[in-house]
Amino acid sequence: MHDPWRYCDADDDVVADFLAASVQRLIESGGWLNPETRLVARGGQIHVECDADAGEPLFRVPRAAFLHVGAISWSDDAEALAITDMGVSAGDTDLALLFSQIGLHNSCGKLPWIAATHPTLAADLTDEIINAVRAIQPNFRTQHPSAAELFWRNRAFHIPAFSDEPELIALCVGKRDHAAHQERDDRRWLRHHRHRGDLSDGASHAAR
Repeated sequence: MHDPWRYCDADDDVVADFLAASVQRLIESGGWLNPETRLVARGGQIHVECDADAGEPLFRVPRAAFLHVGAISWSDDAEALAITDMGVSAGDTDLALLFSQIGLHNSCGKLPWIAATHPTLAADLTDEIINAVRAIQPNFRTQHPSAAELFWRNRAFHIPAFSDEPELIALCVGKRDHAAHQERDDRRWLRHHRHRGDLSDGASHAAR
């Protein structure tokens, strides 16, 4: 049995608990992590570190660990992610992994963070800046999504071959927090599998 804690390095005990729970459930659902992979949480931000050789997989996420967050209705609360309705198409979502991921993001303070920093919601943008952006992008801040909606827009992937709704690929949130070259690996994988239309596992790789 894998020890999920060996992959986790967090500066907060609650974050560490949810991170380890997510890793444990990922492994139980058929996922795999490179022995050199470390999921590092600092100040509410999570990234991946790995000493593996360039091109080696960091982890693999099985199809069963894709979470149907786009089919779920979320509270308008800007302080914490909270489910108001699971939705019929979210019925086969791995609830243990979903709740671990919700707990992880809430313990990292992700909704207050995105509400304060995302241009769509940030309160410190002046009218002058907003109008200047609208000269280029007329619909800027004309819609008013909730913090949860914005959060999932930045975390979930829409892969038509798999689902009609955006899905969260567990642990790939850490990759998206990490670096642009790592994110490009994720996009290459998505393009590859979107064209193939199969249900192969997701995999992230060490940067070249």
